[in-house]
Amino acid sequence: MRPARMPTIVAALLSVATLFACAPAEQSAEQSAAPTTVTSTAPAPRAPQPTPPGSTSTSEDCTPGDLADSGFGGHLRTHRILTSTAEYFHFQVRDNAYDSCRDLSWVTLDGTIGDINGEHARPAGTVVFFSGADPVTDYQPRLYAGVDNVRRLDENAALITWRHNRDPRTSEESYSLADGRLEAIGYSTPSELRRTVPILDLLHPPLDSQAGLPPAGNAHGSPYAAELPTGRYLVPLNNEHTLQCELGRDDGVIADCHATFEAHWDERGSNHVTYTISPAQITTGIASAPHARDLPSLTRDSMYRVGTAVVDLRVPNVAKIGLEPGQGVHISPGHVGEIRD
Repeated sequence: MRPARMPTIVAALLSVATLFACAPAEQSAEQSAAPTTVTSTAPAPRAPQPTPPGSTSTSEDCTPGDLADSGFGGHLRTHRILTSTAEYFHFQVRDNAYDSCRDLSWVTLDGTIGDINGEHARPAGTVVFFSGADPVTDYQPRLYAGVDNVRRLDENAALITWRHNRDPRTSEESYSLADGRLEAIGYSTPSELRRTVPILDLLHPPLDSQAGLPPAGNAHGSPYAAELPTGRYLVPLNNEHTLQCELGRDDGVIADCHATFEAHWDERGSNHVTYTISPAQITTGIASAPHARDLPSLTRDSMYRVGTAVVDLRVPNVAKIGLEPGQGVHISPGHVGEIRD
């Protein structure tokens, strides 16, 4: 009868269970005996596999916040931060991997180090790490020549590939977050270079932009530094030439700009330009600019959405204003015309 076979089956199952129970113990003993030395000459090997592409927040109940609302957001008003060498890092956010729902996330910054006006500058880049919505304060973001790549190793660890303008041309540093502290767990960057490069001073309060604008930044792929309401703004072409523009009206007037400098945009010496749609038309003339006191100012090297207008200030000495990037009016100190990108 079938019930008579039960002891044999039970014995077999117990044997298998005993075999599986013993294997981890033996492996654990072998692992305990193995050395776990981490040197400072190369990134430490890590057992965890990289997080799969497309993996984002760790909690389904958490909605990632905007970079502008993070503990770093105030620095986005001026796009410059004081350094340990009393210079200024003028930056743009190159890669935005900020996620306030994760224990560890980051942004990659590209720019230059120079004086407060960005002169006498040299290329630089760094990575700012976050734990939740705040930058990790015990980590000092070093300013090397640039950042080639940042790769997540596991939920609380990342590997940075740095770029240098001298030997070695590239190096790697791996960091791990544990108990709220971010530590370097391995690096191939020469110790002398690590000691001598400038460091971002994130403990210093954000510099005052005097611009009256909300901080820039969007964690979810927006191309705009900020999205602002229709109104009058100062639009800098460079340090010496600024426009005063009414932007983004909903009556078809996309830009109504006055030069605050002595402009000669045509033979009449025009200093006033309007760009309208339906039909698209650029009109120049001579007119006095309205009173400009306390107007908010846009900043160079950024692109904004202002009402219905897109304002692109990423090209030196030029403002491009239209309904979308690549079309509209091109304004520089000595020229007004149609955008021809």
